[in-house]
Amino acid sequence: MRLEKRKWLETRWEEGKNDFIESVDDMCIHYDGGRVAANESLISEISKRGLRQTTKQARLDRKTIRAIQWGKKVKISTLAKVVMGLREQQERNA
Repeated sequence: MRLEKRKWLETRWEEGKNDFIESVDDMCIHYDGGRVAANESLISEISKRGLRQTTKQARLDRKTIRAIQWGKKVKISTLAKVVMGLREQQERNA
């Protein structure tokens, strides 16, 4: 029973991971090695909101947010956290 549950959880996680990454694909530039960089629209949105507010929304360190603003390469999961944090804030304001 435990093995079946583990397989089910792994399958669900893989499905969710794909959905999560697809929602970020239009906000980034892909590089080799699984790294991505934010595109101009995301960089301008982070700048518009400010460093402190973005760090609170994304629950990431300010140095990471600065690296994204400067166009440096980060893991796709890191960029996804920023995008999802910004989207949550937009939904709350709407």
